[in-house]
Amino acid sequence: MHIGKALRRIRELKGLPMKYIAYKTGVGCEAIGFMERNSKVPRAQSIAKIAKALEVSVTAVVLHGLDEKEIPAEHLENFRNLKRDIL
Repeated sequence: MHIGKALRRIRELKGLPMKYIAYKTGVGCEAIGFMERNSKVPRAQSIAKIAKALEVSVTAVVLHGLDEKEIPAEHLENFRNLKRDIL
C-alpha cells in the first residue's frame, strides 16, 4: 500500500496543483511533496485534510493506495471498477 502515491494520482487525475492543496489544507507544498514521494504512511490527520481538499473520501484514497498484486485474481475486475467509480 502506498497512500502517498494514491494522493498524488488522485490530485493529478483531478488536475489540481500542489499549491492548491497546500492552500486548502494549510499543509506546505514541501510536506505534501514529501508525503507523495515517501513510502511511509502519512498521519491520519494529513490524509483526511488532503482527501477533503481533493473532494474524495479517505476510503477512496486507501483504495487507490492498494496494489493490484494484493487483490485475488477473481476479484481484480471488481476492484478496478470500484477504483474507477469511487472518484
